[in-house]
Amino acid sequence: MKLNCPLILASTLFFGLSASAQHFWWNLAGQGNGTCLYGEITVLATHENTYYCGANWHPGEPAGGYCGIQHNGGEEHRTIFSIWDTSPELHPKVTEAGPKTEFGRFGGEGEGGHTHMLWNWKTNETFHFFVHKEPGRQPDTTDTRYHYCPVKI
Repeated sequence: MKLNCPLILASTLFFGLSASAQHFWWNLAGQGNGTCLYGEITVLATHENTYYCGANWHPGEPAGGYCGIQHNGGEEHRTIFSIWDTSPELHPKVTEAGPKTEFGRFGGEGEGGHTHMLWNWKTNETFHFFVHKEPGRQPDTTDTRYHYCPVKI
């Protein structure tokens, strides 16, 4: 045991202080068709270029997406909501967004529709988010909405 401690310390200092990703899975069998997701994130310490994932659904599969908050360079913080393309022919599009929300396409790690809004979230404050999906107004579509709230819902 004593021999392993210096190696762990050396690798931590060499590779930087980082934490492994934590993934939570649950069995939805028998729960019907869910339409809503609520979650919370509390960032205790942050560093530039760090993304804090609130939810990531169907990773690597069609019709997936993700949402959370991000610390970009300097003091820039934002909230993010993105949905991957469902096929080469079907691309998500933003049909409604708040006045401060920027949106468009993204690529590089898959492709899809992306929204973000600058928001000065703070460490040690809990970020609350809510995702809702329902059948779309057009046939064979799904409408998805993302809401964030800086105070407890």
